[in-house]
Amino acid sequence: MAHVRKQLREAIAARLTGEGLSVEASRLWPLKPAALPIVLVYVTEEEVTTASMGGAAAPLERRVSVRIEAIVASSEKTDAMLDDIGVRIERGMVTPDRKPGPATWVTLRAVRIAMRAEGEHAFGALVMDYEAVVCTAMNAPDVAL
Repeated sequence: MAHVRKQLREAIAARLTGEGLSVEASRLWPLKPAALPIVLVYVTEEEVTTASMGGAAAPLERRVSVRIEAIVASSEKTDAMLDDIGVRIERGMVTPDRKPGPATWVTLRAVRIAMRAEGEHAFGALVMDYEAVVCTAMNAPDVAL
């Protein structure tokens, strides 16, 4: 079984694909205007604390920083497109159970909007940072508790 970080990325990507978005559970994707818009889902960091004593089977609380980055080709509609995608991402991330994959809960922490250029192409980006909590045993990073 895959590490809970991968399970989390894939669960979020599947959830957002269900919102009608083109999504990749990866931080790298070739930025070709014809392939846009694209939403990338990746982990930027993880803070781990031991929830209690218990040796190798002690529960760990993993606070995983998940970045969801929407990228669109720059045009006069860039802001409107990013706002529309942002609405779809937020709707997709907040469900009655609020638990994508192995997470016990997920919450939005920050949103940034930026423009960037690569070669002769300009892109707009909406960057949304979420925090997810996943608990595992110390000796089983691939099994959520």
